[in-house]
Amino acid sequence: MKKLLLSLCLFGGFTSAFATPFVSENYVSKNINSPKVQLVDVGSKLDFFEEGHLKGAVQTDFQDWREDYGTYQLMKTPSKLQKQIQSLGLKNNTQIIIYDHKKDKGRLKASYVALALIVAGHKNVSILNGGYDEWSFDEDLVTTNTPKIKKSNYKLHYNKNILVDKNYVLKHIKKIPMLESRPARYYFGATKSNGVKRAGHIPGAMSYFWGYNFNKNKTIKKTDQIKSMLTDGFKLNPKNETMIYCTGGLEASMNWYVLSQVLNYKNLKIYDGSMREWGNLDDTPMVAYKWEMFTQN
Repeated sequence: MKKLLLSLCLFGGFTSAFATPFVSENYVSKNINSPKVQLVDVGSKLDFFEEGHLKGAVQTDFQDWREDYGTYQLMKTPSKLQKQIQSLGLKNNTQIIIYDHKKDKGRLKASYVALALIVAGHKNVSILNGGYDEWSFDEDLVTTNTPKIKKSNYKLHYNKNILVDKNYVLKHIKKIPMLESRPARYYFGATKSNGVKRAGHIPGAMSYFWGYNFNKNKTIKKTDQIKSMLTDGFKLNPKNETMIYCTGGLEASMNWYVLSQVLNYKNLKIYDGSMREWGNLDDTPMVAYKWEMFTQN
């Protein structure tokens, strides 16, 4: 019975009073007109949103939630984060459902916006399982019209215990578990990530590519499968502190979202600057394997 309830909550089998990490197309179809549900489309305005989106959805891009710091970006400051949420007309005490269009980066845009909303203190954030293009919504639920947005008076309840900076990472190397979310070729230093000067990973970090959480059709894997990889495989404790990083925040946001929202990890940190900051500095410790040893004839 407990497994049945967990499955229903996770995939949107019924309207829940608490956060459901990934909701189904059926759930969205049934709740699209609810005043307690607000849809957020993270597809680009010209390429996707104006070609067709769910009725009532507002459009945003993950870049709207970030600020430039040279070679890397960070989430906006609390005051700017509140203004961003208000500009979309989003309200407290609603379920915000985020969905993406096509390609892997779309899923990461969705998870980063979800992360930003949770950092802002929103309690009920969901992502459409599989994304918009995985499903065939009824014609009466889809539109090309751009909605008029009325600015909201959203009140921020900022959670300062999620985002960490470079100094925090330096103090905790090999003291807490760290997960790197990039593909393994970047972790091992076989090649460099785009925009990153140095190859390799932070000492002591373990490699867990964010894509391992998903099936081929881009839907989330069963909770037991994810738990066997992360909790059992890496011997992580859901109650203990764990830190996650990637290239520049997006990939880490998905692992953070899955661990915190699906597996209910309580003390997760995310290094938002990630390798775009760390790997472009000359004095931060890095581990990279000597691949020439394996490529010599």
